[in-house]
Amino acid sequence: MPVALSQIRRAVVLALFTVYPALSWLVSGPSLSRLMTVELWFSFLFASYISALIVFLVEIMPADIRTSGFSLVHSSATALLRSAGVARCSVTHEQAV
Repeated sequence: MPVALSQIRRAVVLALFTVYPALSWLVSGPSLSRLMTVELWFSFLFASYISALIVFLVEIMPADIRTSGFSLVHSSATALLRSAGVARCSVTHEQAV
């Protein structure tokens, strides 16, 4: 098993067991310091997941198609995010009319 995959699993398990307690702690006494603490924790989880994911993609893709593979993944993600943004704008426009 690739090392990056075990790091991804560790980050996902850590996120699954800490997201609800962190948000419960934030809701029980909302303040700026608690919000910043929870956001920093979430950013740490996201960074540990994403950094390992990039390494994992490099490990599983053959070198001769790596550039094409990464561009396909990036283009697909960008298209999904942009289409979601367009969908929100069109719904907002329809509600305004």
